[in-house]
Amino acid sequence: MERSRETVDGGTQLTAHGLTAYTIGAAIVWAGLFVAIAVVLSGSAYFGQLLPILTGAMVWFVIIVPAAASRNGRHKHPGGSRQSPAG
Repeated sequence: MERSRETVDGGTQLTAHGLTAYTIGAAIVWAGLFVAIAVVLSGSAYFGQLLPILTGAMVWFVIIVPAAASRNGRHKHPGGSRQSPAG
């Protein structure tokens, strides 16, 4: 099975497979972070204050960034290819 070499993030060679790996990895890291903070701050007033901050950051890294990168890969730039000429 051949992987697509089309960039999806504006030119840094992030393939669709790489974007999927990033999204899964980010979700795992954020889930672990939520669990660790919940354990450390359970029963304190700080967890309730920290939860909205963590949720906003998690939404950015797990939902917004991959969606934007994926969307950028579907649009063609005016003038043809996205990749810079070699050499």
